[in-house]
Amino acid sequence: MTAPTPADLLRRAEEREEASWRQGSLFTDRVGRQWMEYHRGHPEVFRRLVEVARRYKALGIRRGMGFFFEILRHEHLMSDGDHCDAQGFALNNSYRSRYARAIEGACDDLRGYFRKRALRAPAE
Repeated sequence: MTAPTPADLLRRAEEREEASWRQGSLFTDRVGRQWMEYHRGHPEVFRRLVEVARRYKALGIRRGMGFFFEILRHEHLMSDGDHCDAQGFALNNSYRSRYARAIEGACDDLRGYFRKRALRAPAE
């Protein structure tokens, strides 16, 4: 039996992360609960992140969630702001990993697209 390659180890870790997502354990910590509240209040962010990620994937370009957050921030800055809520548009960088996992959990065509590290926040 040969030792697993780094790619094998990464794939196994991502499979464990996906299982956690499907079991809902991403929402048991403070950041997860805050993300869920933000996500419910701003469903357009999820939709737009999916659209942009699919366009890049179709081009054969792989990017991280931080890149896509910056695209959304730029789009908002260049828009007239009509789609903005009263508090203004804000994307918390702490939500990047939650969005990556949520998108991969909801969109089969984007499963495995984002590179992810294990979540560090302990369940409460």
